[in-house]
Amino acid sequence: MELALTWDREDPPAADLWQAVRPRFYNVYYPLITRELVAEVHRHGCEVSAWTVNDFTEMARLLGMGVDAVVTDHPAELAQLAGGQREHTSAHQDRAARPAAEPPHQRRGW
Repeated sequence: MELALTWDREDPPAADLWQAVRPRFYNVYYPLITRELVAEVHRHGCEVSAWTVNDFTEMARLLGMGVDAVVTDHPAELAQLAGGQREHTSAHQDRAARPAAEPPHQRRGW
């Protein structure tokens, strides 16, 4: 089973909570997400999910930062943005080889 650690505070969760939960997703209230936070969470092998993002500009900002998932009440707008991201990512991946992903059990520990 994959777990998500949902968080709505500016201070990140304590290390012992990360170790106890070992989440696949760090599910964060979207105004708290920064490029630095996304990079740090990714460095530790977790994915970042933003909730609940209903503003088109905010969706674009978060996708541009590398957020992995977005919770929204406006999925058509998100699909429009994500479609453009997929086309850009696909073209970029054709030009550069990507390293193999780590197995899920190795991605989660902090």
